[in-house]
Amino acid sequence: MRKPEEIASRLLGIPYKDLDDRTKHVTQHVADRSHIARDVRAEGNADITFGQRAAGAVATFGGSWTFVRPFAAVTLLHEKLDHLREKQWEGLLELQREQLKQLASLLGSKIGSA
Repeated sequence: MRKPEEIASRLLGIPYKDLDDRTKHVTQHVADRSHIARDVRAEGNADITFGQRAAGAVATFGGSWTFVRPFAAVTLLHEKLDHLREKQWEGLLELQREQLKQLASLLGSKIGSA
């Protein structure tokens, strides 16, 4: 176990006696290799409402790879289907243009022969 004085001078470059109380507290925990933070999940679970638990569950699922991968796959599939549909519409429009040209030429030849 290292001493807080050694931690302060080595990591912070400041003598331990010159540190403020909060930094001394942190330095002591680093020297002891002990946790500073508390588990707020254990403390706060009793006061959580149903809506907050539901929101947490949605956030857990929505931010997980379980959701992200299928969403990406569906997005790519949707994009591919849109592309194919657009190509089909272009082909259909081209056929209709050709039909209109043929109708116009038939109509022109009937008018010319009458």
